[in-house]
Amino acid sequence: MADDGLPNISGSLQEMIRPLWDRLPPERRTAANLQDALDLAKEGWNLQVELGGDEGLEAELALRSEQFVARGLPANVARQLLQLLVERKRALFPDDDRLIAEARAREDEGELGMLVTWARYARVH
Repeated sequence: MADDGLPNISGSLQEMIRPLWDRLPPERRTAANLQDALDLAKEGWNLQVELGGDEGLEAELALRSEQFVARGLPANVARQLLQLLVERKRALFPDDDRLIAEARAREDEGELGMLVTWARYARVH
């Protein structure tokens, strides 16, 4: 647990990407692929925090999936992955309102890890 009573956000992100990561064969579990998974998870996490519910979700999924096309991921696949990650965020961490500012994969002595920067989300009514 972090000092604010919330789980460690790196561990939360790791849990969010578990279904994606576990499907990769060991030789594809690289820092670059971890970064791709983290980028998707960051978008899925932040979408759930920003929108809360389903209103506007379809449009945002379509919009945010486009950034992954330039990296070689078909837009429809990116959209499906983002949808999965939004659903995992909702199911696993529904009350965690932190926004992920940055999530970086790192490799240290052959071990993969991540550094995550976050901030509180303030809704304006």
